[in-house]
Amino acid sequence: MRRLVTIVLLVCLGLSGAPARSATAESFPELQAAQRAAWETLGILAQGMTGSDPRRFPGLDAWLKEYRSLGGFIGKPPQNAPLRKLDPERYVTRSSTFWRAYFEQAPGDACTLLWHGALLLAGGEASRAAYVLLLARQAQDVEKPIAEAIDGLLEHAHLVVQRGAQRVAEAAKLHDEGDPAASADRLRTLIAAWPANALAHYELALAYASRQYSDAGRKPPARARLSIHSDLPASAEVASAYARARAHDPLLIRAYQGNETAAGDVLLVLGKSVRPLWDIIARDTQAGASDETLWKLADALRDAGLAELSLTAAQVLIGREGSYDDADRKFIAENLKRLAPGAVEAVLKRLAQTPAQFIRLILP
Repeated sequence: MRRLVTIVLLVCLGLSGAPARSATAESFPELQAAQRAAWETLGILAQGMTGSDPRRFPGLDAWLKEYRSLGGFIGKPPQNAPLRKLDPERYVTRSSTFWRAYFEQAPGDACTLLWHGALLLAGGEASRAAYVLLLARQAQDVEKPIAEAIDGLLEHAHLVVQRGAQRVAEAAKLHDEGDPAASADRLRTLIAAWPANALAHYELALAYASRQYSDAGRKPPARARLSIHSDLPASAEVASAYARARAHDPLLIRAYQGNETAAGDVLLVLGKSVRPLWDIIARDTQAGASDETLWKLADALRDAGLAELSLTAAQVLIGREGSYDDADRKFIAENLKRLAPGAVEAVLKRLAQTPAQFIRLILP
């Protein structure tokens, strides 16, 4: 039996607000607006978390201290407050502090998934945030204000991704017109404006691959054939650009070369298992995906080495079931060891408590 501690958030979620114009030559107002909305959401959720008992929920207490140290606001930040910096790898994906706090909250709770997505988006990871928020839509019994907050951040994330893709397409056209060097220069400018632009990193890998051919005294093939069809082994520069593309968008299949795991089957898993299941999730916005679909997706994501998304999909289903069993704990430990091994012991100890104690954040 689970014991839920309910914390009421006393302020409404305000996701609007015009961003300040960037002082850089390459302005990206959609990204700034998305990050501002994410920080507003985090401030509201953090205010609710301050009501937790630090003796019973030490992970949340540690996360709040870290959040404050990064300049995070408790409550909605002032409208003109400068955007804070957040390294999503250090403070979210690979953070023992984050995952301990995550598993002190009710499994599959929409507010927890909103918090996770908001942290990624605050750090500029629009593609990864969108994936978490899409899974958040599959949570059950979501209150209307939380559903609206999820959809609001998801819309922000989509706008960033779409605008980023438009800019990358313009740069890629330079490559198609026979000037990969000019394309690479433009792509580096786009990456400076949005470092998590996965498509820009991918196209930069293609531009570098084209230069490999030129340096070898060979005519480069068409841009569309420079990925897995290239007959030159990827240089360290090319491989690094592909890796950055995958890091910022783990479902960008064309950024994989098939040798990312010892088994070399990542492309097969992504193409035959993950992508078809993900399309079902993306279409169903009203918690319509079946339990079987969610478990198959969680398993496939784990097999592809995408532990963060695998955990997220599994949490949605565990939330539907209402409690953790031995198989759930084993699955969580397997994925968590890939991300933040330092959190595994504390998380498993929490999940093995009888009765288990979790916090659920709700809106009044």
